[in-house]
Amino acid sequence: MILPRGITGFRDVKDGPLPCVDFKEFKRVCHFVARVSEIELIHSEANSVDHNYYCILFAAQETEIMVLCNLHFPFVAFAKSLDNGETTHSFLDNQRLADEFETDGTFAVLTAEVLNSSFDGHSLTTLSAAEREQAKYWNPHRLGDLIFNNWD
Repeated sequence: MILPRGITGFRDVKDGPLPCVDFKEFKRVCHFVARVSEIELIHSEANSVDHNYYCILFAAQETEIMVLCNLHFPFVAFAKSLDNGETTHSFLDNQRLADEFETDGTFAVLTAEVLNSSFDGHSLTTLSAAEREQAKYWNPHRLGDLIFNNWD
């Protein structure tokens, strides 16, 4: 997967502003998915001071599922809820939720296989110098760690 410029949330000073996914739209779609899937939306977070994604927490059959949405591109992923102090996501697939997101059509669902895959220099070719510098510093090992990062 070749990553679009700006996906990490960093940019070069000379670059224009990054695109921004509308949190209200993400939340609207999550409410739709929760309603048709008969699961509970229990928490939403738009604050992105130290990460480049929005997060909504679903409760489904005694399990919490985080729905992550990149701040700059309409990519969503599912992950296990983070424990205190944990910063690395355990990505997972949930076909039922993915089907509902696809029905709405606003966001692209990335699979755990894609998110857990390693990447090479070719995947980073379109990233800005600032993004490549941050990637070198934080040393992520999976595509998901670039797309949904906790870099400050």
